Amino acid sequence: MKWFERLRQAREAKGFKKAHFAKAISVQPPTITEWERGDTVAPSAANVMKICQVLNITPEWLMQGDLEDDQNGIAQQTYFGSNEEISEAVKLMEKMPAHELSQALAILRTLSSTARPTAQK
Repeated sequence: MKWFERLRQAREAKGFKKAHFAKAISVQPPTITEWERGDTVAPSAANVMKICQVLNITPEWLMQGDLEDDQNGIAQQTYFGSNEEISEAVKLMEKMPAHELSQALAILRTLSSTARPTAQK
């Protein structure tokens, strides 16, 4: 699979229409079409980083792929946000066996559904 095919796959998997995706990464919609057709050698490094942040994929997967990922049609996803604690939690969860990940998700769901008082300003 080529980079532009992975781009389209990742965009569609996230449910982005071309126009909305273009707006999210600050390019014109025709640029997305050109990229996904393979009309461009590659986006600039800055655009690759924007793409990866919006689609929550790694630049390595987008540009080079991975044999195992390509066979499964799934990209390994990495959190690109600015919250260090969430980033650490995602890294830990990516290493967990499936049964432990299920338990951790159950705990997170329970915690997120518990009503908490909000801090007053």
